[in-house]
Amino acid sequence: MKKFILPVVIALVLFIIPFFWLKPGFVDIGGDSGRLYFIDPLSLAQNLFQRRNFDGATTYAILPYYIFNYLILRITGSSTLTIGVDRGILLSVAFLSIYLIVKQLLTVNEKLNTRIVLAAITSGIVYITFITKLGWLAQLDTHNQIFLNPLIFYLLLRFCTTSNPLFGLGIVIISFIYSVNFSFTGMPQVASFYPLAILFLFIILRTVYNIAIPWKKLFVLLLLLIGVHSFHLVPIGASIISKDSVTHSYIFNEETILNSGVKYFEANHKDLGKISLELFQPSEWSKKTILILIIPMIMLLGFLKKPSKLLAILSVFFAMTFYLVSANITHIGINVYKHFFYLPGFMMFRSFQEKWYYVYSFFFALLFACSFYLLIKPWKRLTVIVVAVIVICSSLFRIYPFLRGDAIKAPLYQSNNVTSVLKIDPDLISTLSLIKTLHQDGKVIIFPLTFPYFQLFYGKEGGAYMGISVISDIAGRSDYPGFWRFGPYKQQITDAFIKNDINKLIQYFSLLNIRYIFYNSDDRIHTNFPSFPYEYPKEGIPSIKDKVSYDTLLQSLPIHKIYEKGFYSLYEIDKDLIQPLIYIQDDKIGSLTYKKISPVVYDIWVQMNDRKTPFVIIFSEPYQKSWTVDFQNEGDITKDHKMINNYANSWIIDPTNTTSSVIHGRIYLTFQKYFYIGGIISGVTLIVITVLLILYLVKKRYAKT
Repeated sequence: MKKFILPVVIALVLFIIPFFWLKPGFVDIGGDSGRLYFIDPLSLAQNLFQRRNFDGATTYAILPYYIFNYLILRITGSSTLTIGVDRGILLSVAFLSIYLIVKQLLTVNEKLNTRIVLAAITSGIVYITFITKLGWLAQLDTHNQIFLNPLIFYLLLRFCTTSNPLFGLGIVIISFIYSVNFSFTGMPQVASFYPLAILFLFIILRTVYNIAIPWKKLFVLLLLLIGVHSFHLVPIGASIISKDSVTHSYIFNEETILNSGVKYFEANHKDLGKISLELFQPSEWSKKTILILIIPMIMLLGFLKKPSKLLAILSVFFAMTFYLVSANITHIGINVYKHFFYLPGFMMFRSFQEKWYYVYSFFFALLFACSFYLLIKPWKRLTVIVVAVIVICSSLFRIYPFLRGDAIKAPLYQSNNVTSVLKIDPDLISTLSLIKTLHQDGKVIIFPLTFPYFQLFYGKEGGAYMGISVISDIAGRSDYPGFWRFGPYKQQITDAFIKNDINKLIQYFSLLNIRYIFYNSDDRIHTNFPSFPYEYPKEGIPSIKDKVSYDTLLQSLPIHKIYEKGFYSLYEIDKDLIQPLIYIQDDKIGSLTYKKISPVVYDIWVQMNDRKTPFVIIFSEPYQKSWTVDFQNEGDITKDHKMINNYANSWIIDPTNTTSSVIHGRIYLTFQKYFYIGGIISGVTLIVITVLLILYLVKKRYAKT
């Protein structure tokens, strides 16, 4: 018990450290994937739950994590503290998991002793220094793999060696909370770590532990995992199978593989795959110091000291992951790696230095632990303690800037030294609250427009947010924050802005159902971000180059202001100029009305007005084959479902097969059935797990009595 006190204290210190990185009321929420769930996780969960379509299939898995953060936010009462809890878990659980794995591996044939404890603690610290490499500023949701990888491996190791079902249930519950890390968006980390880690586990079970692999229990565990994750696996599986989905194209389209996979690798592997950067890790901090040699030297000396089965096995896996994370070992190795991209799905590893880094750092830490223990095993206790302290202190010294929070204080990309740490402006929160109450019809365009689709705003006391749109994720409105979101009209709208052609802009806004303009008039987001994310095209667009040009543009548009608070204004375009979300083509009398039930269900009513010829209903959402219109009790009046306006849905309606003066129908997405199926399977599985857990605990309690 005494030997466990020190690692617990270290884990507690690592948990507390991130709470000092942010002042009360300040947050760090920017990045490619955004971390808005620290601000309003409930709104994000509600909006995501309603977005049961092809796009939602790739992100639906994060729903339990949103709910988890909502519970933490309710407990802490502060976004700042919630961020501290999240980062504290990353650091402390990552350290503790590596410590526990090493302790288990080194006590197979020996009793727990001080040298094993010190080797385990030191390797845990080494792993912590590793995970600072990728930075904290623009981290993705999938960075939870930092602690999930070793934690799940430890629980699986214990499940296989003890047959205790609680370890298996722990895997299921933890993986469910962090489902996003086992989903389509987290697949690169899953596919890079778990096949190799499980193979390593099976090998050491047979060669080191000398026990049989519990195949039946592992099969049951696999079924429970599939069941509990079905709420996102079923819809994403359906999306992958559907040939008209972006997901299918991303995985199987040869042109996509060539352009986004092979060519990207050819252009970047020399710069990203520098072997020395991986060999002399951990940490990207304090590179120019002799201290970088300490860890590799210990590994080399320990390897030469005394051979062992565990060390030999770890060396093989280290070499494999070293090749994968560098992708730059000999010309033959590079060519082999290049051909991997033609395997379905391997394109997810195009950013190889990041995707393989988690599994590489895992085996690096374990190899170091084994080598370090073999090296210090015959030494005197005092010598062991001194060397362990030197290794730990040298590692912590190198990442001291990280430990004091420098990573989150780094300037935003191509900004004038603007940090991502900010205090949310209450005026923005008020504006978002109003946007939630807007009429159901009409999308929002965000000024200033960015490239590709980021949104910028300043904090109340400095600092800025640059990330995904808060209008979409928090306010729940379909929006256009940047040029990439214009899809097939990207070039036409760009040309209209360049020519300052107001009439053309309004035409395109109408086709895209853009009814509202959200305008941030803060001049700092222009003056302190002179290039990215605004320069599109490269020469820029004079009519929207700065605050003055945007003010001029707004004055020339047929709009009226409906809200203003602080820097944030909301305008509505003249409703007579904008087509509604659902309408009849060339209809002059407005004979179609509709009601939004959810983002995937709309009730519609059509005044027939003695129509005798077929007419077209247009639905201005991105075309998907699974959008369906059904006119109840009206017979077969719906004809072809086709794409119109280069992106929207349309149906031809034949009025000759009905005598009703008003026909009532429903537009809905048949694809949402996969969300229902997956949700039912996950729900039933969670109930089964709860019952099994209760039965196990009751049985265990009665066994004691």
